[in-house]
Amino acid sequence: EAGQGERMILPMKRASVIVLDSQRAQSLRELRRLGLLHVRQAPGASDALAGLLDQKASLERALAVLPLDTPKGAVPPARSAAAAAHQPGVDLKGGLERAREAAEVSDKLRDLGDALDRLRREQERLEPWGEFEPADIAALRNWGVSVSLHALNDRELDGLRQSGARCFLLARARGLSRVAVVQTVREGGEARETGAEPPPAELPLPELGLRQLREKRQELEDAVAQGQQRLAQLASERPRLRAALQQLEREIVFEQTRAGMGCEGPVAYLV
Repeated sequence: EAGQGERMILPMKRASVIVLDSQRAQSLRELRRLGLLHVRQAPGASDALAGLLDQKASLERALAVLPLDTPKGAVPPARSAAAAAHQPGVDLKGGLERAREAAEVSDKLRDLGDALDRLRREQERLEPWGEFEPADIAALRNWGVSVSLHALNDRELDGLRQSGARCFLLARARGLSRVAVVQTVREGGEARETGAEPPPAELPLPELGLRQLREKRQELEDAVAQGQQRLAQLASERPRLRAALQQLEREIVFEQTRAGMGCEGPVAYLV
């Protein structure tokens, strides 16, 4: 027996709960407030539960993509996530908005990274050819001049020169000569010169030259830096996001319990 002013912990007993189905949610909230029952989870499903699980996934993803370090100059929240989660003012809506923003910034950074990789590969492909403007080459064709770019070994280069083709050496490295072959063309696009045709062009005409690629790459790198800075700023929201996640997990347990209750006519029950 407990003495005066003392509390005694009693062994748990199995109990069944019967409520009106129309008051199912209200009754569960009251039981949760009293804290007298430990509900054995019954599998349940509902549209509301699916929405809560989606929100949980959004918060978990945001916590996964946000940096762990607090950015310089940021003031860390005074309360821990566990303490904040048990306060009535937990901002679940605000936490979800921050989570969506973090996901959007993360997705944008991924796309920017993919675009940067493509630009780097294109820049590496064009660097051996030196500086030229693809738009100028395209414009020359309108004036009856065709310029094609080739990477040739010594034998191929000698054969091209002996054929009478007009070729200009652009660069030479690793046994290959990179040359531009210039031909005048008729209105139908056929070359006027006679003799052997040059080998197929090794370099398809790119959309952008090296100068434009460097400018585009700088733009993307600046955008990446801005995105990373924003994620660093959002990192100070981690405790609030964790608090929102803990509150949401309690709502998920509540909804699983509500959806998993048995129902017979106007009566809902837990056994």
